[in-house]
Amino acid sequence: MSQYILAIDQGTQSNKITIFDLQGKILCSHSQSLRPFHLGPNKVVEHPDDDL
Repeated sequence: MSQYILAIDQGTQSNKITIFDLQGKILCSHSQSLRPFHLGPNKVVEHPDDDL
């Protein structure tokens, strides 16, 4: 059975994932940009949730 490490980075501008083997070698990575956020009422950061 193979073992891997999955790293997830969820930010305000994008989500990123990277898969490593146990020696630390990157096997796969991907980044998906998020649509720009805006400040809603009370200066709360919001991402549009339509068209997901």
